[in-house]
Amino acid sequence: MLCGGTPFSGVQKPGLIASSLRSEDEVRLKPVAGTRKLDVDPYPLPAGAPLAIGSRVAHEIAHAFGLKDEYGEFATLRIPATQEQGLKTQGNVQPGSELEVSAADRRLDPAKLGKIKWLWPRLDHAGVLAAEPTAIGATFTITLARGHARGLREGNFVRLRHRPLLEHPEASDRLRIDRVDGDVVTATQVTGPAIVAGAWHPGDILIRPVRGVATPGDRDGADLPLVAPIIFAHLGMSQLPLDLAPGPPPPSCAVDKHDVQQPQNLPAGLAPVRYRAQIVGLYDNGARYFCGVYHPSGACLMRNQEPIIDPVSRRPTTYLLCPVCRYVLVDRLDPTKHAVIDDDYKKRYPQP
Repeated sequence: MLCGGTPFSGVQKPGLIASSLRSEDEVRLKPVAGTRKLDVDPYPLPAGAPLAIGSRVAHEIAHAFGLKDEYGEFATLRIPATQEQGLKTQGNVQPGSELEVSAADRRLDPAKLGKIKWLWPRLDHAGVLAAEPTAIGATFTITLARGHARGLREGNFVRLRHRPLLEHPEASDRLRIDRVDGDVVTATQVTGPAIVAGAWHPGDILIRPVRGVATPGDRDGADLPLVAPIIFAHLGMSQLPLDLAPGPPPPSCAVDKHDVQQPQNLPAGLAPVRYRAQIVGLYDNGARYFCGVYHPSGACLMRNQEPIIDPVSRRPTTYLLCPVCRYVLVDRLDPTKHAVIDDDYKKRYPQP
């Protein structure tokens, strides 16, 4: 629903996404001749849909698919404990109570950081299962949807994972591909407890995580998560989210209305990153509260949906969805696009 006279706004409700066509947030009034009354003086409708419409509608559609606002605006700065349960089904926000020492001590607890919601592996391939896998011993025959095995190769390490993502973030142990024949993948399990073929069903996915360099503990290279290991380690060492500059603990709860949260707390020696605010980690604000909620990136369409001027081209543009928000949407709508979004994210990943 596009509204001509609604003050600057957008909203998403079941079955409806609405947006105003004008950017003004005030209503104009005009006198009614011969009376002491006033009437609404509507703004003229634009000849075409402004860029803000596309940005706002994209933001509201993202809400419909499990993404929450990444900014604060409420007078009550910290999210009440009674509201935290509603964040469980949202892919880009997480209650601070799951990660902090306590509500009174907002430092991040290193022992809890393994619970960061978006520690999902980067994926450069994902295909949807078209049938339940079959197995002979540790060797599996996995049939994917038409064309979904394209790009897989013998020797690739893959895993199986249920969907939806937020309910089933954990993947199976590794399998090594022995053969790819059209849409059929034959693979043998190489690590972990035995995978049960009957536990996987059509609609689940076969994923190929992006792997890091070989280590003594994993000569094939560990899967690289969306939160780069160097960032994860620094969060535990500093005990602060990336948007807060190091200082006397515990950090206080404060209002932050910046359109972009530039990271103030990054590890020394970090590889150059062109858009530092897009480094994935933990940042304050979310679900319209300033504290007690974390989101993954300092720059995202879920934080600011208004057009900006690109500093290079000097043309109007909009903020992008951050890597975590893209991951959530792609996994739900079309997992084969994981390769596309990771091809972009690897340019911003802060380590090899």
